[in-house]
Amino acid sequence: PSIGDFFGESLSRAIFDGDVEYRENRLTGDGTPAVRVTRANQLEANLAEGLSKLETARFFGQVMFEGGAITAESEQAVYAVDNGDLELSTIDEVGTVPRLVDQRGSLQADTITVALNGSTIDAVGNVRSILTINGADDSAGITRPSLLVGDRPVYVTAESFAYDRTRRVAVY
Repeated sequence: PSIGDFFGESLSRAIFDGDVEYRENRLTGDGTPAVRVTRANQLEANLAEGLSKLETARFFGQVMFEGGAITAESEQAVYAVDNGDLELSTIDEVGTVPRLVDQRGSLQADTITVALNGSTIDAVGNVRSILTINGADDSAGITRPSLLVGDRPVYVTAESFAYDRTRRVAVY
């Protein structure tokens, strides 16, 4: 019998409290292994029928995410497992402001949604960004905006931000 047979088909949610660590091991598009780790005070897992798979993971309280070249923090995060999107947000005005950091710089906003395959990043509300060249590697195909001169960072504020890797375009 499967675990779904033991608990029945009605179990569709599980809640884990206190220093939760969620680890995910996946293969990237080129077949190399990738590890994603999310830590939080609480995890609410929405499960498919019969506990067959994790559909959505909602993290609450001091959320810290690490995956490849990306690190992120927020007060809450929702991970849609099937499409690989991670949405970072605050619970209220005193919570941790969502922040995403990679080799190109950092991004803060009221809400940040990142496709964990690296294809898109969207941010809405009080967007603050610092573009740097620190840690950027030309061999990785990273193109730096012509605004970046030497080792000085560029500070950007806007109401929204959208990045599309396919088109190699970032719009504030």
